[in-house]
Amino acid sequence: MEKGYAYEAAYAFFDYLFKEKGARRIYAYTEDYNKSSQHLCEKLGMRQEGLFKEFISFVKNHDGTPHYENTYQMPF
Repeated sequence: MEKGYAYEAAYAFFDYLFKEKGARRIYAYTEDYNKSSQHLCEKLGMRQEGLFKEFISFVKNHDGTPHYENTYQMPF
């Protein structure tokens, strides 16, 4: 069962960055298959602005080559 802790933490952090640090924009990057992260970003008021094809790799394929994933850019 979802408790909303991620939303509460991110909301408080965004509030701090905008009010205390003078941030103008904040970006989140989430893989195209990660619907939970996309939903959280949308709940926070972010929107999908771009889709980077084969954007970045944090994991490797079985043969050791980088595994690149499609990644959404979501600004606030």
